[in-house]
Amino acid sequence: AWEGLLAKAELGELKQMVSLHYQVWRSARSQAEELKGELDKVLTPFAAISRRLQTVPGVGEITAATFIAVIARPDRFPGSGEVSSYLGLVPSGWDSGESEKHGPITKTGNSELRSLLVECAHHASSPNHPLHPYFARVCAKGGFKKAVVCVAQRLARILWRMWLNQEDFQVEKLNVIKGRRKVSRTYYWRIKEPVSAEA
Repeated sequence: AWEGLLAKAELGELKQMVSLHYQVWRSARSQAEELKGELDKVLTPFAAISRRLQTVPGVGEITAATFIAVIARPDRFPGSGEVSSYLGLVPSGWDSGESEKHGPITKTGNSELRSLLVECAHHASSPNHPLHPYFARVCAKGGFKKAVVCVAQRLARILWRMWLNQEDFQVEKLNVIKGRRKVSRTYYWRIKEPVSAEA
């Protein structure tokens, strides 16, 4: 595609700029392929668990590899709640006497894995994603960002449990039912249509 673009005579003075972009693209692609090869070598002992974690919709090789690197051993956590806390995906809290307040997530632990899980959680905004019912319920009450973080926390719990139990992703364990559902709305207000001059 790049060669075809550079062969066009109508590029004129832009040909030099396009050629520079092409060189940058080739360099980036070469480095990406080299890094991919290194990642494959490092993941060789963990190939089975990496493949298993990628059975979760929206989770790719980079997220799976980062999860493996950060968690290291799933049996060192007594429960999924501790995993969420370790990754900084739980709400912060203040307890003073009889009052108890909750704030934003703690953001402790590995920021790279937390960011990747949040990125994966964005897929749940699609109606076709099995975690969409959880996303939609939180989004309606707390907004898009809060819903994404909640799904990211759920993803961390799911990935940890899958690794611990040595099992692939099973949508049946999400307490959701697959079925097409069409929702209609009734609107009580609308913008007035302009009155024509002929009337």
